[in-house]
Amino acid sequence: MIPKTGPYTIDELFSFWQSIVDRGYSQPFVEQLKGLSIDSGADIPVVLANPKGSEVFTQMMAQAKRVSQAVDRNAQAFFIRASSGQSDLPAQGGSHAIVDLTFERTLRLELHLTIPAGFILAEEEQIDWGDTTGVAVKPGRRYMLTAPLHFAPGERGPKNAISMSEKEGYGYNDSEADTITALVQPGNKLS
Repeated sequence: MIPKTGPYTIDELFSFWQSIVDRGYSQPFVEQLKGLSIDSGADIPVVLANPKGSEVFTQMMAQAKRVSQAVDRNAQAFFIRASSGQSDLPAQGGSHAIVDLTFERTLRLELHLTIPAGFILAEEEQIDWGDTTGVAVKPGRRYMLTAPLHFAPGERGPKNAISMSEKEGYGYNDSEADTITALVQPGNKLS
């Protein structure tokens, strides 16, 4: 693969894959993918027509692209000062992820409700594979309000509130859309 600056694209990774595997192995797959519309700019490439087997390649290339991005981000963070050859930000210390969450209430509308800043309120919840139905999984990414959130009596919402991750780390930026939905219930598991 030709050395370059920055992470590799899906197209570059696909070309690399073709160059390292036997042509007799890759050619049937390449022929099958010819003429398909592949959105290679998306985080997860979308194959608009899905012949048998093509999802294996789109998944493989999407994972390789994410690995390439992670390697690039981490390698560039070794630098303390920016340089002209960098493809990502230099080291900056730990930072919290910032997300915009939407809240709506359904009960006790007659009461004024204030949720204080710093209160751990929401966490990511994704549906994973299960024997009969999907199973709700909480990977542990929790978010707290950066400013108090007020609901006046009778006010249902929706209201947007800026929130930040409970802990520092780039992984908190990796939550998929519409997955920060579980409310954190106070109790013995709340740290």
